[in-house]
Order: sequence, then structure tokens, then C-alpha cells
Amino acid sequence: MEYSDFPYPKNTPLFPKNTVVANYLRSYARELEERGSIRYDTKVNMVKLRRHKGNDNMWEVVCEHTGSKAVTLEYYHSVVVASGFFTKPRVPPVFQFKPHSAIDIIHSMHYRLEEQFRGKKVLIVGKGPSYWDMSIAISKVSDGPVLVSVRDPDNKFVPSQGPASQRVVSEVAKLSAANRKVEFVSNPEEEVDIILLCTGYTYDFTMIPCVQTSNDDKRVLSLYEHMIFIDEKSDPTVPEDLRKIPIKSVLGPQKFPGRSTLAFVGLPTMDSAFLVAEAQSAFIARFLSGRLYKTVPELKEARDAQAREFNKAVATGKRTLEEFHVLNYPNDAEYVDKLFAECLKAENPAHMGIGKLPIFHSPELHWVRTPNFPDGGIGSIRDRFNELNIRGGSSFPTVESLGFNFDDSAKGVKRDGQTIMAALQTLMEEKRSKWTEDYKAWEKASDEWHTRWVEKAIEFRDWQLAKDFSSVSI
Repeated sequence: MEYSDFPYPKNTPLFPKNTVVANYLRSYARELEERGSIRYDTKVNMVKLRRHKGNDNMWEVVCEHTGSKAVTLEYYHSVVVASGFFTKPRVPPVFQFKPHSAIDIIHSMHYRLEEQFRGKKVLIVGKGPSYWDMSIAISKVSDGPVLVSVRDPDNKFVPSQGPASQRVVSEVAKLSAANRKVEFVSNPEEEVDIILLCTGYTYDFTMIPCVQTSNDDKRVLSLYEHMIFIDEKSDPTVPEDLRKIPIKSVLGPQKFPGRSTLAFVGLPTMDSAFLVAEAQSAFIARFLSGRLYKTVPELKEARDAQAREFNKAVATGKRTLEEFHVLNYPNDAEYVDKLFAECLKAENPAHMGIGKLPIFHSPELHWVRTPNFPDGGIGSIRDRFNELNIRGGSSFPTVESLGFNFDDSAKGVKRDGQTIMAALQTLMEEKRSKWTEDYKAWEKASDEWHTRWVEKAIEFRDWQLAKDFSSVSI
């Protein structure tokens, strides 16, 4: 939960509360405000591709200014949608509103303070990111242990609090409208006063008519790597029962190959949202600037290959249809490293410019995020943090402060070429520094840098080829 170029204040707890994260993001926003990069009090009502001043590829953005209510039209060459998918709560059918129900049901989107749960028997459904902070706060004021309903309660799920404060149960099978009884798939029924749904969200991009979703709103159609929109009436790789009736795209035929100028940041459901968003931002900046060039056929081919792989996983029971945009560990780590490799293509030759430094998934982060094992792992680390945090006396800002020590031989470490990626990242930082200090001097002396870059790039390519070959079954 941290951007690589904007660290948290010193001594911030390893697992910060949501209020701490909110303050961190406000501080990050203030830095952007000082650059004049943010405009507030503006609501986007509609985004369409229009002809403007002789240009067929301008995005018309209909803006409503929240103070004056004035509506203006603004035009941009590119649009990046960074709203994520936190606008339309996902409410499973069993929890949808029932008049005169004895049980209160709210979604985490509407959670404000734990006081509304004080003295009540509480059931939390889901184990997503919103669960962690909310469940800890609620456990301190609820009547008895908080029940936590998950799909697979035996799948090594570690609650945010111990058994005295929280108890894991199976999926909810039925609610009674007449009383406070909740029936579970494989647990005895319980009496509950209030249910908190940490069940996530569905996609809603009604303000961008050219963007279509599947019938269940769990999948945004025709995207390259969950980011770049490809203009099509429908996505032919989607199973037939998920397709919507095709609607005419407002984009029309594109005159220039590779002219896809609508991008999304933070669309997937993922464990490490900040890491993935930063990796996507580096790729999108290079793509929209033209430094990283891909034709529409290339985008389509990659999209179709991704869809075929996903559909195969669905057919074999490894994934479900609603999980197309789900990037839990280690899938998010592989995705970040894949985008890092794509960004490398924009760095050679040396005069192609600089931009947002791409990131990769470090060995230490692999070690931290690997499921429980004796010398580390997110479950063990979180358990130790919760145990020591209750006693007080320290903010525990690092894994070392909790008694864990990372080294190259630690169990669970995945090196996988990160040494090469670190060397390439260092070369990019060197290029950025010299380019910024004196571009003319850099231009004259860039041949030596270029030689070192090519050597490392070849080493990286050879590692990728070896890795891909080793994954092939013979």
C-alpha cells in the first residue's frame, strides 16, 4: 500500500489503519496540487470520441462543475479512467433488500464508524481489503465474536483478530425475514443483528457509452491487459451467454493503426492495488505518448490470447467466469513484471525520452506475500503484528521490528530474474538523472549507456526465453 516514489512517514505501522492510508493519499494529492495537476469540484457526466477542430480522434468530456452546476465541454487527445470500480456495490442475491427484515444489511461502501455496531451481533461477509480495518474496529464493540463468512473457511484464511474476537463460518445459505436467524452452508444457524457486506463492487461505466461490460457487470469487454480499450462492437472472445446485445460504438473506424487513446488504471480486483496501479501508469504513459507503439491487430491478438487462456482455466475449474479481472497473488506479481518488461521497449534507443519509472515485484515482497510458513509470509507476519500491537509499546513499522528477517536464502523467496530487472531499473534512473541535468551532454555521451543497456536487455531476454521454455510440458 505504498507508491515507490512517495514513502509513508517514518514509523508508520506495517499494517496502517484506513485513516492513516487516507492521510497518506491526501499528502500525495497535495504534492500533485502544488504542480497544478489536479482540478476539484468537477463531475464527469459523459465521455465520447468526437470530431473537434478537424481532428476525428478527440475525446469530448462533458463536465459539470459542482458549485455553479455549469456544464462545459472539454476536448482531450487521451483519457485515462482512474476511478477503479468503487461506485456500484456488489450485493449477492441472498442479501438483497427485503422489506420488514429483522436484520440490518449494509455494504462496506456505506460504513462510517464502528458505533453503529456497538452491542450488536455482527456478521461480516467477504474477506476483501475493506474487511481488515472494519472487522478490527467492529470486534472491539460488538456483542460477542464477529462472524466472518467466507466461501472456503478451510482454505487457510487468517482472520484479522483471534478466535475470541472473530469466528470464521461458511457461506450464507438463507436469511429469515421474520427473525434474526441466518442459515449457513456448513455451520449451525446463528442469530445476527446486522450484516456488513465486504463483497466488492461491479463495473459501471455508463458515462462512457463505447465501453461495454458482460451481462453480470463483472468483466469490461475488449481491453488489452485490463487497461487499453480496443474499439469493437463486441468482444468475440467472451462466452455467448455473457454477451450483451451489441450496440453501435461511437468511435467508428480508426484511421491510424494503434490509435487507442482510452485507458483504465486500477480496473482489476487485486491484493496489491497501489503496486498494480503504479505499474499500469508507467505502461499507459509510454503507450499514450507514442514511445511504446502497438497496432490494433497486436492489441487484439494479445487480448484474444488472454481470453483463450482464461476460458481454458474456467473449463478446467481453476477459475470462475466472474474472475476475469481478479489478480490475486501471485497473478498480480506476474502482471507487474510483465508490464515492466513491456516498458523496457520504450527505453531504447537512448534518445527516446524519460517517463514514469516502471516497477517490478521484488524478492522481498514475494517473501512477505507468500502464504504462511515458519520464517515469514503474510499470514504469520499479520498474526505477529496483531499479537504485539495489542500489547502496545511500538508502531512496528517493518517486518524486522516484528522479529522476521529477510535474506536471499529465506524460504519462499522467488528471485526469477529480479536481479536483472533491478539492474535495468538502475540504468533507467541513471538516464533520467543525466537527461534532466543536461540533455545535450547526455545526448553526446549516451552511446556508452546504450551499450550497457543492450547487454542487460539481452540478458533479460535470454532469461525470459529460458523461463518460457521451462514452463512448456514435453
